[in-house]
Amino acid sequence: IERHPMAARGTSQSNAGLVSPGDATAWASPAALKTFLRALYNHDLGIKVRLRFDPYFFAWSLRFLRQCTHARLRANTDIKLRLALYSRDCIN
Repeated sequence: IERHPMAARGTSQSNAGLVSPGDATAWASPAALKTFLRALYNHDLGIKVRLRFDPYFFAWSLRFLRQCTHARLRANTDIKLRLALYSRDCIN
């Protein structure tokens, strides 16, 4: 729920407002599973994973992992790049 009547009127921790088409690679990738497994044991990574019974997180995780193929990575990155380019053009 927004506190303000319009979007972008506040800030949140660790949230940047940078539109960067050069960094439009999708997060779901074949390397994501490896990163997830490393995050279980390496607390110095930029992500933290806490395993607990949460049916919503479990369902989301399965959907995310289905996107971690090379074909989906290419398709999702293309979509994300087009969105970033469109957003950049709207700002300029």
